Amino acid sequence: MPRKRRKDDEYEEAISENETEYEQFSSKFEDCVETAERSLGFSRTHGKAWQECAKELNPVFVSHLISLANINDSDTFWDLGSGIGNVVLQVAHQTGSLCVGVELQTTNHQLAEKISTLWKAQSREQPRLHLELLHGDMIAVAEEKLDMRRFRPRKPDGKIVILYNNYLMGAKFNNTMCDLFIRKLPAGSVIVTTQQLFPHTRPSTRPGLWSTKARGQFDIVEEEYPGDYVEWGAAGTVWIYTRKVEVHRARQKCPPEGIVTRAMARKRAQEVSDAPTNKAPRWD
Repeated sequence: MPRKRRKDDEYEEAISENETEYEQFSSKFEDCVETAERSLGFSRTHGKAWQECAKELNPVFVSHLISLANINDSDTFWDLGSGIGNVVLQVAHQTGSLCVGVELQTTNHQLAEKISTLWKAQSREQPRLHLELLHGDMIAVAEEKLDMRRFRPRKPDGKIVILYNNYLMGAKFNNTMCDLFIRKLPAGSVIVTTQQLFPHTRPSTRPGLWSTKARGQFDIVEEEYPGDYVEWGAAGTVWIYTRKVEVHRARQKCPPEGIVTRAMARKRAQEVSDAPTNKAPRWD
């Protein structure tokens, strides 16, 4: 079962430090957005209707996310569905980590590239941003590139952190992404979602949507956030999944309890045949 995060003094201090940085980031980013929209002649795409779009995560949420996932310059951060690139740009700016954004909408991707170019031009005195913006479907891109060498953490103690904003995603799509994460992510990787990645208990209805592969694969922590953290204005819960170390059956000295292998069966049969009998010999 998921557990709620305990807020200690060190955690609260990290959040307050990030809040100062996100306030500085927010005003500068808005200036870059306005300049990029005037230059390109269009604004970001919200899909068929504003109400149907997941919208954006506000800078205060991203700053909170950095503290929750303990992101630093050793890590690789992915934003699946990065929009105009506000999250990856802020994480790269505040942490110095390698940040990768994946966006399907062409206009949003072009706008994100223009914004990142303007940001870099205005921040020449600061350390270089490690930022990659990829255009394409999140499933296809993650399947191809998630475990590529160029996107791995740059230091041995680094980890992969993925933001998967699944606020409006269906159960079937979440199951697909969950299976991909299990196959691709090494132990210690962190996934942050805005809805449960999979049902944490077997539902009484539609049990087929319960992912049996996901059981025991993650440590799960939940954290509540207020409505002003997100653009859609509703308070909710963020879920933090940490990939556990996988124990391969081939490396286990003993098979799981209740399982009898062929080798065990042969050994038992040999022991029975070699065992002495208590019957008296026959004298014919």
